[in-house]
Amino acid sequence: MKYTALAPLFWSVALATSASTLNSQVEKQGLVSRRGINPTLISGKCVFILASGQSGSTALMDALNQIPHYLIRGEQWAAFWNIYEAFLNFEWTMTEPVCQRVFNWTTYNFAELGLVKELYDMEAPRQKLPWFNEFPQERLLAAIRSYYNVLYGYYGRNLVSGFKDSRCVSSFNGFMAFLRTLCLDVKVLLNTRLPSSFGTSMKIHGMEQSLPEDDFRKDLMETYALFDSYVTRNTDHAFRVFYEDMHDPAVSKSLASVIEDQ
Repeated sequence: MKYTALAPLFWSVALATSASTLNSQVEKQGLVSRRGINPTLISGKCVFILASGQSGSTALMDALNQIPHYLIRGEQWAAFWNIYEAFLNFEWTMTEPVCQRVFNWTTYNFAELGLVKELYDMEAPRQKLPWFNEFPQERLLAAIRSYYNVLYGYYGRNLVSGFKDSRCVSSFNGFMAFLRTLCLDVKVLLNTRLPSSFGTSMKIHGMEQSLPEDDFRKDLMETYALFDSYVTRNTDHAFRVFYEDMHDPAVSKSLASVIEDQ
């Protein structure tokens, strides 16, 4: 079933960003450098839908996908939350373990292979190096961006890619900042039911029952508050989408506008 009540208002959205504009954004963000980080492995435009359960996120995804150059994928069982956790683990191992601080491998992030091997051979006999790596932050980000691009940006720069995920996340602000590093131009749609429909939202607990009802209620209310706060502070790239308003032409038109404008 196609949700045509919402979709037509999206058809006029400008879909393609010129290569010159993208290259300018790449240079502006410092993604081109002598270190060989390849800007062609970074997706151009992305839209991410984060939603609470039973909030119409699949209908929202379907409406977006009726635009010719949009391809928003469905849920992948928190796959990118797991990538975010891996990102945090890499960040920790680059800086925190004692053996990393003592020798400060980060000084040699961009050294030639011969020098890295020479330094390792010199240091390894003196102390164990169980956390050894010389990864720079830039290379870590490049790896994550290319991972996203290979999976989701496969069809080229004119594609607006993205995914939806229905979950309440801890470290919400950190996760949002992480999502915004994945592409050059990121829009985020935060989707729930209206607070006045809280009773309907609580029906989800009857379907899952993964938490005690009081904890589930608390998590859901916190999700609403986090979404509201984030949109208030980030009107340039974030938009609040309520299930009850999704077929309202005025709301849909505003949504199309926020996706189009940078």
